[in-house]
Parts: sequence; C-alpha cells; structure tokens
Amino acid sequence: MQVVGGSAATWRPATRTTTASIRRVPDRERFDQKSLLVKFKAGAPVAERKAALARHGGIARALVHGTPFSLVKVADAARVRKGLEAEPAIATVELNHTRYAFTTPNDPRFGTEQQYLSPLRIPAAWDVSRSSTAVKVAIVDTGVDLDHPDLAPKLLAGYDFVNNDAVAQDDEGHGTMVAGIAAAATNNGIGIAGVAWNASIMPVKVLDGTGAGSDFDVARGITWAADNGAQVINLSLGGPWSSVTLYDAIDYARKKGAVVVAAAGNDGAPVFSYPAAYADIAVGATDAAGDAAWFSNSGYWVDVAAPGIDITSTALAAGPVEAYAKGSGTSFASPIVAGVAALVWAQHPDWSQLQVVTQLERAWDRGPRGLDPYYGFGLADAAAALGASLQPPAPQPDGDANEPNGAPKRATPVTTSATGTISPEGDEDVFSVDIAAPKWFSVTVTPPALSRTVRASEVDPTVSVLGPKGERLGSSDTNTAGRREATLVPAASAGRYYADVSSVASARGPYSVTVADARAPALFDAEQWRSFSGVTFLRDIKLADITGDGRKDVLSAVTDRLMLLPQKASGGFGEPQWFPLDQNWSYGISTGDLDGDGAVDVAAATMAGPQIFYARAGSLSPGPVLAQPSPPRDVVVADMNGDSLRDVVTYGDDGGIRIFRNGGASNFAPMIVSPSGDWHIAVGDVTGDGRPDIVACAANYAGIDVFAQDASGGFAKRRYDYACGDGIVLADMTGDGRTDVVSNGIQTQVFTQASDGTLSDPDTFSGLSEGYLEAGDLNADGRADLVEIAHHSCYFRQLSQLDNGLLALATEDCRADYWDGPMAIGDVTGDGKNDVVLAQNGGTLVTFPQAASSAPRPPEPAEFWVENVTPHDFALDVPVATEPVLDFGSDLAMHDGASLISGLTGREAPTVPSYDHSTLSTTVRPATGLAPGTPYLLAQDPLFYNAEAPRISSAAVNFRFATAGTPDTTIPDTTMTGDPDYWTAKANPVFTFTASKVGTMFECSLDAVGFYPCTSPRTYDSLPAGSHTFRVRAVDVAGRTDPTPATITWTVPATTPGVPENDAFADSIPLRTASGGFDMNNTGASKEPGEPNHAGNAGGHSLWLRWKAPRSGTITMETRGPSIDTL
Repeated sequence: MQVVGGSAATWRPATRTTTASIRRVPDRERFDQKSLLVKFKAGAPVAERKAALARHGGIARALVHGTPFSLVKVADAARVRKGLEAEPAIATVELNHTRYAFTTPNDPRFGTEQQYLSPLRIPAAWDVSRSSTAVKVAIVDTGVDLDHPDLAPKLLAGYDFVNNDAVAQDDEGHGTMVAGIAAAATNNGIGIAGVAWNASIMPVKVLDGTGAGSDFDVARGITWAADNGAQVINLSLGGPWSSVTLYDAIDYARKKGAVVVAAAGNDGAPVFSYPAAYADIAVGATDAAGDAAWFSNSGYWVDVAAPGIDITSTALAAGPVEAYAKGSGTSFASPIVAGVAALVWAQHPDWSQLQVVTQLERAWDRGPRGLDPYYGFGLADAAAALGASLQPPAPQPDGDANEPNGAPKRATPVTTSATGTISPEGDEDVFSVDIAAPKWFSVTVTPPALSRTVRASEVDPTVSVLGPKGERLGSSDTNTAGRREATLVPAASAGRYYADVSSVASARGPYSVTVADARAPALFDAEQWRSFSGVTFLRDIKLADITGDGRKDVLSAVTDRLMLLPQKASGGFGEPQWFPLDQNWSYGISTGDLDGDGAVDVAAATMAGPQIFYARAGSLSPGPVLAQPSPPRDVVVADMNGDSLRDVVTYGDDGGIRIFRNGGASNFAPMIVSPSGDWHIAVGDVTGDGRPDIVACAANYAGIDVFAQDASGGFAKRRYDYACGDGIVLADMTGDGRTDVVSNGIQTQVFTQASDGTLSDPDTFSGLSEGYLEAGDLNADGRADLVEIAHHSCYFRQLSQLDNGLLALATEDCRADYWDGPMAIGDVTGDGKNDVVLAQNGGTLVTFPQAASSAPRPPEPAEFWVENVTPHDFALDVPVATEPVLDFGSDLAMHDGASLISGLTGREAPTVPSYDHSTLSTTVRPATGLAPGTPYLLAQDPLFYNAEAPRISSAAVNFRFATAGTPDTTIPDTTMTGDPDYWTAKANPVFTFTASKVGTMFECSLDAVGFYPCTSPRTYDSLPAGSHTFRVRAVDVAGRTDPTPATITWTVPATTPGVPENDAFADSIPLRTASGGFDMNNTGASKEPGEPNHAGNAGGHSLWLRWKAPRSGTITMETRGPSIDTL
C-alpha cells in the first residue's frame, strides 16, 4: 500500500492478517475530464467572472474553503482550460488532478510485529508523553473503518467529501491502515499500538473505493480538518502533478496551527510528489532497521524517514472485527511521524506550529553523513522530538574496494567487465574505457534481480558516458529497479571514455558493468517531404510490393480514398494511384495475400467494415466490403487458423474485436472475439504455442489484454496490469526467437515473452508519451529495432537492439515539427537499407532516408565537467584546515556557482571561491573555516563554460565530506568589529563582525526587518536620515543561534558634515622633511598626505596615503626617520 498509486487492484483483507503490495503513481496523467479549478483575479466583478465561464460553457459549482479556487464544471477540461486561461478576469486555471492512496503497551502485536518502532525510540518517548485525547490527528484518506475495535474508541466526527455526508466510512482499506499506525488504541490489550497512544482520530474521506480522489476533494478535506481543530493532518496520498489549489489548502491549514505530514511517494526516483512537497514534513520510507527503502522518492524536499516496509496495522473488515494487515510504502511511514507530532503537541500544547515542526526534524542521522535526499534530516526520533539528546550519527555505510572513484580522475579502469557497489546512498562510481580506434560500443549495468518480497536495498541503475573531452555521448536511466540499463556509445575518436554508474533508487547494493563492441545503428539523412493536392489527412501507412516489381510501395488511407504510391526503379516515389473507399472513415489498413495468388492484397477499414482490394496487374481492384455493426478502427491481415488463408482481424468503434475467417473465393465469415473494452490491436504468437494470438490495449489505459488462441480456435483473455498507450507492436525485441509485446505510454515498455508463454514484467525505456511506434531491422544485424515519433513534436528516436537483447538509445533527433501519424519501416530509396516513412495527419508523407555511413559522427562540444574533487566524495575525518577544490575538464567563462553547504541545516556557508585559469580549478575557501565534526556538501551549480563562446550548462554536481574532530556544541557568541562611527558617511555604513566559533554563518537585521543570511563585511547604501539599528547574530553549522545579537544604533544626519579643503589628492599636504606631521579635529573628514615626486625619492614616484577620521577627537600623523623615503 502506498501514498501514490493506483495501478494495483483494489485492496481488501482476505483474512484477519493480509499483506498488501506497494502501489505507485499511474503511468499517465489523470484528471477529471469534466471539471477545472479556477482562481479569479482579485477585484474581478462577479458579472465578469460568470461571463468568462459562460463563454466556454463553464459553470462555477463550489469554492474550496480557505483558498481562492472554485470548482468549475465544463464539457472538456483539457480543451476549455486553454480558453479560460486567456480570459482577463481569470488568474489561474488548473486541471483537477487525481491523487492516489500512496511505557511498553500490552497490545499483543506490539512485541511481535511492531519492532520497527524501536529504532525510532518510540517506547522511550511514551515514557515522556502518551499524547492526549485533546490532540486531534486528521487522517485525510479513504476514510476509516468506523467499527474497528482498535479504532472506534478513538474516533471523532469526520466527513466524507466523496459522498458528501458526515459518515467517513472506509470502503477501500488504505485509510484504516493509516489511522491505526498513527493512533490505534494503545495499551488496550488487543491488536497493535498506535504511535500517538491517546490522541483522537478525525476521519476525513477524500479518496473513493479505488483509492483515487480529485484535488478539489483533497483540498476541501485539508481545510475542513483545519477548521475543525486538527493539530496534525496526515496525507498518505499524492501524485506527480503540482497544484496551487493544494498548496493554498496546506498553507491555510498551517496558518490555522496544524502540522501537515505527508508521504513522499513510491516512485523510487528523485521526483517531487504533491502534496508532500508542500507539507511541513515530507516522510520517506525505510525498513525496520532504518535503511532507506528503494521505492521511496528522494530529494532535498524530504524531511525525515520512518519505517515503511511490512508495517502491521488495522484492516478493513465487515463488522466489528479485529482485522489486521501488513503493508509497505511511504503511506505507512507518514502516519508514524504524524503520531510523533501528536506526542509533541501533547507535551507542549502552548507551542507554535513551527516549534513542533522543528522538533520533528531532530532526527537520527543515517546513510550519507548529514542532510541528504534519502533520509532528509534522518530517521525520525520520537525521544529526541520530546527533548532527549540526539543520537550520534549512524556509521556511514562503507563503499566497495574501488573507492574513491566518484570522479573521472579517480576512475576505475575496465576492459570488458567489472563489479561495484552503490554505497552509501547517492554513491556514483566512474569507470574508464580506453578506445584505440573509432567504433560503437555499449555499456550495460546489471543489478541483482528485484526481490519478490519487499526489501529496502534494490539497485535501480543509471549509466551515462562521457567522451575524452567531456562530451555527453549516451545515458540510460529509465528501466525499473532490478533490471539492466544499457547505453550505446559513438566513439568518434580514440581516447579514454568514462562511464558513470549510480542508482536512481534510494538504496544501495551491488552491480556489474559490462563493456562490449556494438553493431553500428542506422543513421539518417535529412527527411524528405511529399504532399498531395487536396489531401489533409493520411490516417495509416503500410509498405508492401503491390506492383510486383520487388520494391516496397506506399499504401495510405485518406478520408474517402486509398492511396497507392509506387516506388520508382531509381528510388523515391512516382505518381499516386487513388481508389475509392466505401464511406468516409478509412482508419487502418493492412496487407497480405487474401486470395491465394501470391500477390499482396489490401484490407482497409471503412464505415461499413473492412474493404478488400486485390492486387491485379500492378494495381488494385476493389473487392468485397465485410460488414460489421460498429465501424472498424483498425484492421490486421493474418492467417489465424493455420489453413494457409489469411483472415481479417478488426477492432471496432465499440471496442469489440472480430475475426473474418477467409473461406476462399472472397467468402469471409465473421466471429466475435470480444464484444467491447479494447482498442489498438496486433496479431502474433505471444504465448509460444505456434498459434497467432491477439494483443490489445484495454480501454481507459486499464492494461494490456492478450487474447490467447487455443487449439479449437477459441480465445481466452489475459489481462496484464500495465498502462497501454497509443501504440502497440509485436516483434522479437530480445533476440530469443520469441515474439514480444511493445507498448508506449509515459515510457516505452517491452514485455518479453517468457518460456512458459506468459509476458514478463516489462523493461522500460525513455519513450515519447503518446507517440507512434514501429519495429524493424534498421541496421541489418538480424535484430528488430524500434522507432518512435511523438505527437506534435520534433522528436525522432531510434532504439537499437544490442547483442545482449536490450534496447539502447541510438539516435534522438529534434527535427521538424511532426503531426500525429503512423510509421512504416522498409527500403523506399532503393539502396538496400531500411528507411522510415511517416504518414502525417496533416496530409504529408515524410521519409527518413538511411545514411550511407553509420560511422560515429563527431559529438557536440562538451559542457563543463568536474574531473576531480578534493576531498573525495563521502570522505570522512577531513582536516578542518582543508580548502575544498573542484577540478574542471575545460576552462570556464564564468566561475561562480560553487558553494559549501552545512550538512546539518542545509544552509549555505560563507565562502570565497577562487578560480585558477591555469589549473582549471576552483578553490572554495570557507570564510569562517570548517567546523569540526561536521558534514558538508560541496556543490557546483550550472554555469557558463567555454571561455571563447560562453554557453550556459544544464549540469549541477555535488560532493559530500565530513570533517574530523568533535563537534563544538557551545552557543556561538557574536562580536561587532566595525560600525558606522568609524566611517565618513553614516548613510553608507559598513559593518564587520566575527564569531566565537569556526565555520559560523551570520544573520543580519536592519531596523525592523527580520534576520536574513549575511556575511562580513555588510554594507548598506543611501540610508535615509534618522536613527537606525543594526543587529547581527552568529549561527553555527548545527543551527545554534546567538541569543544576544551584537547591536548598534546610530543616526544619519540630515545634512552632510563639512569637509576640509584637501580631500583630493591634488590638495594633499606635502611632507618633505625627515619627520613631520599634522593634526586635525574634524570628525568624519579625511586627509590625504603624500610624498611628492622630487629629487632623492627612491624610484621617482609619489606615494599617497588616504586617512579617514575615527569617531571624534584629534588625529596626529607623523613621519620619522633620516630621509624622505621613510614616510
């Protein structure tokens, strides 16, 4: 079970104790098609608001209380949104996205099934606080089982925003589990122990029986809970889509005093999840030992972590039954922290919301030293949150024998294969590959297979390759945890290449890396365009030899015609032939011998049914129309029953799948395979029994349906619960001789056919969402490759099949702006190489001709790249006298962007970066030194590179280290060393200050303005006349703040003080004697004594000294010595 998810089946406890799987975000953006969330501009009259909505068919239905957003009912959300955004009265329009459900007590399951609470020191925290019934914990979720014996005594009145009533009864199970973890009745002799012990539960139902809910309902649930006194609001739900509506709702709850705790999400990637990214505390997941879980989302927005694997809690059941279940996911980590928040509120009922949040961040540092993207501040520590001392940081996990190899100059050499370990979390390993001559090669990273049971450590590898000069040549990071990643590398020159291996997942573990020569992929020349008079749509395309000359011709369907475009002997196309189609429909076409004469015939979809065209004398002759009740959307020609006669398979506008069995002599008998529910079909043997099966995308992206054919010619449907997008193709994509299934969605998925005739979990590749797919052998190596072209974009991508059966990105070109349209692969230029042809809905035929040479082409110039770093990544016991250094592989046009960040607070430490063009290195000198026993993050932001032609890079890198010594836990003291009374112009003061501790940061404040980060010296310009107060306080690396800031008050005069006559060098006082002097009494004035150029002056140059008066009094300046040169 989890925060974000929905692809899994609805969960129900089958027995008193069950186990639920992790659920994740759906593969496709989902939102209510009939509503929008609209924010009107302030001051827009009501009449203008109504008129703006009416112009687009919108009607305002309800307001999200506590926010400026209204729910607006519309006919088509995606279409209407664009129009409303242009309305002058409207400020913001959002899609209404769907979010998904992601003292020792005597409770009998506590001792046996809740050991994961011990590392969080929750039993110790119970000795201090057992919360209070006055503390209200809102569970904003699927509702709560209202008669569960372990929950019922704790329940307050709630609300159901799904059904709009006051009965927040759970009908899915997720909310019941979340509620039990946070606050099940404790010490009651049954079931489990809730973390909050005595706290009350406020059930708020915003997700339906499938675990899904709209932003509108989630936002209303949050503000309702805040209005009804919830001090803690738990959100074990979310999705990847940002929402101002949710932000405003959480901000409203925060201002009402509630602490909002949310689950970070289960995508196993460094991606934001909302609303967690807006919450006060975003919670990642660990196992029972406190090791980061691979599926937990990561990023510096994650605040703390808590156990989220095999968590036991209350389960939904019919009647007052003591039902319990186990679940995994950040959904079940979040309520643990919510429960701790309730304990803190009970101990300090007079505290502010911010004070409670600060206490929750007092966590046990685990993994990489200091603040990190996986644990945030660390593993939640209930005892520390209630005032106990922080635990010492857990030992940083060791790396492998190759460490330190986190930068190219520290790379581990590899010729064919090597092994490594990602450790600690966030580790990167660099391998060097020496290439003697230009060629293509591949790099494949193989992790351990994904465990069938949920465990913390799973490696989700990512690999990227740099050229000898830092050129970015290839990368791969889109396959799932426990699966291989491969990249295809064009080595255009000899030299040393670098493969950087890391893990997307929030975990650590072993892997192997393999380097191998690769067959060159197809490369393509500039595309060729062909338009046709009066044609605005080309709905499908096939390549086949219709004319009988051995060359591939083009077949495409137009609105009411079939087009045959013959290929000329010299390559390219001749003039089109047109054939009328029955009625205006013409979506899909397919080819094959339908009359047994050996020639290639055609079947085309029409409004009345598939129409047959027979090949005759180099052209086509119309045949029968095969009637079906629902117009076909696609058609496939294939021999479905092994009688050597090709049949016609269709899917209709009703989602039904039909077969017209070929009886010869133009006789086709229809049969229904499935009456409804599918779209997009492909035919092939995907079960390994030698019989062709039908594969289809289930309606509403619900899955992939395989209609497996049995020996009698019947079909049985198997559903695979993976999103199926706008394309599906069948081909041997792994080189094992079996037909696999390829589908697209958010990513391209390859479902490998297993030896038992089932489809394996997919390998995923970075696909083009909502684009077209086609498979074919592009580089003549006997293996199927894949081409993708996205809807309404410029991207043309080729995935080449490697010898190890993996696909690797070969080319990704941003060419012209392509419209929707299917593709075909075949030789249409007459050079014996397969080309790609695209039929655009705009009525244009686009040919991508394969180039004559597939030799690696010179890469784009490198961006800046870091070759080395001192200290090395994850270094421990670094001397405090160290000055960190970043070594770059190329000269920088601008060399700012380097920063040093405290690993205890995430605040930037004051530094003085210095770039050396001769060594291409930046030294990041700490302005106040490095503090002992402290973790740091050395970061380099994107910057300008290439001194001759500056360009901004997209890269950002960071490295970690920790200093040696014992942390100084004293409170810092601040000393002011310079103030306005020492300076001439009080309206332009300069302040200098120091602190009693090394590594200190400062916060300044001028007059009534709050404190903000600053460095010494701090200068202000053109302050107005009158009294001013400046304050500065030291803040150490752990966030300890000087409670008594250094303070000074001064007055800027209304008029400028008079100045003496010699404030310019020309009027300086000459000192020509062996000793001399002058004095003055003019506060704020300046003198400029100088030694004029005269005989006897060594070097023959004048020396000028500027002096500024102090606060008040007489100043004397003297020169002494035997000669003028002693001045």
